[in-house]
Amino acid sequence: MVQTMLASVADGQGNPYYAGEADGIKGSETKDAVKRFQGDAGLSADGDPGPQTRRALFGVYMDWLCTPASAYAQQNDPNQAAPSPLHMQSADFLGGAGAQPGDLPQMSLQSCGKFNPVVLLEKSEMNETDKTERNEDDAPNRRVVMFFFAKGTTIDPAGWPCPKVKDENNACKAAFWPDGDQRRQNGDARRTYQRAHDTMACRFYDRWARRSPCEGGLARQSADFFVYPAAQDGSSAGSQLEASWGDALRLGWLIGGSVQTLTISNDAVGASADVTGYSQTKGGYTVGNVPVVVPPDAVEVGTATYKLAVNRATGSVNLRVHVRISGVAPDPPTWALAPLVGVDEADDLGLGAPEPICPWPCSPDEGDGDS
Repeated sequence: MVQTMLASVADGQGNPYYAGEADGIKGSETKDAVKRFQGDAGLSADGDPGPQTRRALFGVYMDWLCTPASAYAQQNDPNQAAPSPLHMQSADFLGGAGAQPGDLPQMSLQSCGKFNPVVLLEKSEMNETDKTERNEDDAPNRRVVMFFFAKGTTIDPAGWPCPKVKDENNACKAAFWPDGDQRRQNGDARRTYQRAHDTMACRFYDRWARRSPCEGGLARQSADFFVYPAAQDGSSAGSQLEASWGDALRLGWLIGGSVQTLTISNDAVGASADVTGYSQTKGGYTVGNVPVVVPPDAVEVGTATYKLAVNRATGSVNLRVHVRISGVAPDPPTWALAPLVGVDEADDLGLGAPEPICPWPCSPDEGDGDS
């Protein structure tokens, strides 16, 4: 977040403070950018984006974000008046300004807590001792959503079921679906709101969210990675699958926004393959699938984990699916990432028949998907 803002706002010479990749790592380049900004903002230049730095940076970033582009482009033209950024006033929010300065009216700001998750991880992942992967996978739930209304919209607060942000949230449960508590329980498989539409407890917010591209649909920066048997159409795909050695599977994806590269990897065998060629763009989304088979040397303790790296100009995200293996391993072993060629379901998403992708050089008789 800090890197993105520093890459957006410019110094006195018109140069962005940060020019590197928004990777979330506070390395030397990021610290130098923070120091430059702190110096220009009259703060102690220690390279740490603490509360005072964030307050200053957030303000400058919002001024940049809320300034009309045409005016912003002319701000350094001495013949043009400096543009005026949009500054939201408390009275501009739904619910008005409140009776007293500093009030947070009932409709202007809500805090749903953990009532409306957009992803529910597997119970097995929630119970793992190392929480690093769990925290990364749970990141979509730590979000802020803004809804915009036509200017002048008014709503009677008496009809608004949500309590004020600082009030007890007991009133929230009165607006729950009858199975609200069950909806947000972790299960044996991962569930997402974008695919299942049954992870939110509050029916009031659910009815808003399903119409939002940020919640109900695939947002511009969203990404979904799933696995399913090759003989099926993928409608019941998920992030976890029970399979046997040698089973033919498909790894599929549905990703919003502009994608530079997609890479599938299997760390257990150190194999990876660029799969951008197995994707196509439909309505602003990158869709695709790759057939794979379950190899005995691609698993650890009976589970194969495949990862999908989504690289965009704005940064990257890593997704993963798990395949739990049962049965006896075949001999010879099958490939770790090799697509099956000539499978009838290869054009499920209009991609055409796939060609082999070998994570290592293919021999002339490799590529028929049988070995």
